[in-house]
Amino acid sequence: MILSLIKINPHSRTRREIMEILRNAEFLTRTKTGCLGAAVYVKKCEEEVILYLEQWQSREDFERHIKSPLYNRLLAAMDLSIAPPEVSFQEGTDLGGMEVIKAIRNQKAKNNEVMKR
Repeated sequence: MILSLIKINPHSRTRREIMEILRNAEFLTRTKTGCLGAAVYVKKCEEEVILYLEQWQSREDFERHIKSPLYNRLLAAMDLSIAPPEVSFQEGTDLGGMEVIKAIRNQKAKNNEVMKR
């Protein structure tokens, strides 16, 4: 699985354009073979930041996407950032879901019991 995260700092003049590009890319990306998900988030802190997230089933699917004309739209959005965009890709296996939380919390409960003795 590949996780792609793009962080863009929009200028007030280009914010709407960036959001339009990313929302359109999100919609089209979700239809691509191997795409497990795509989403746009707005993080409001001292400065507004736009986060664009994609999840891919395989490296081959991800690389095909980066080579596609659709990815040119993401590059265009990144070019509109007022600061260099932060781009990160993470490749790895899925650790699991709720079962991981339960296992970790059960381990913590066991450790607490041992400490009480």
